[in-house]
Amino acid sequence: MSNRTLSAINDAIGPNGAQTLIRECGGTRVFVPRRMHPRHRLAHLLGLQVATRLVDRLGGVTLAIPRKSTLQRNKRDAEIIRLYDEGLSVKELARRFELTDRRIYAILSTPQEPEVGHG
Repeated sequence: MSNRTLSAINDAIGPNGAQTLIRECGGTRVFVPRRMHPRHRLAHLLGLQVATRLVDRLGGVTLAIPRKSTLQRNKRDAEIIRLYDEGLSVKELARRFELTDRRIYAILSTPQEPEVGHG
């Protein structure tokens, strides 16, 4: 799932709703119907009002919900970039995060999008 899709979910239902989807459906695809029925699984998971907001924004779309570990890795990578920008060396970062120099360089060379879905 792209950060852009996660951002759309976060914008539609807020960070608590996004976290609920990740916790309950992480690693799977979820179809968002065009109309919300009170007995739909999303209404049960998110509450009818929040599920309806999701339908209003993303109805008719199948969402690939990321696993929690994906979000944790994205957060770690953002922290590595922040610390590098503050002056820590690649070797210091590799030791601190128990990664190889090569992995740190790969993280630093990957374009980052803003973090979403936390809260």
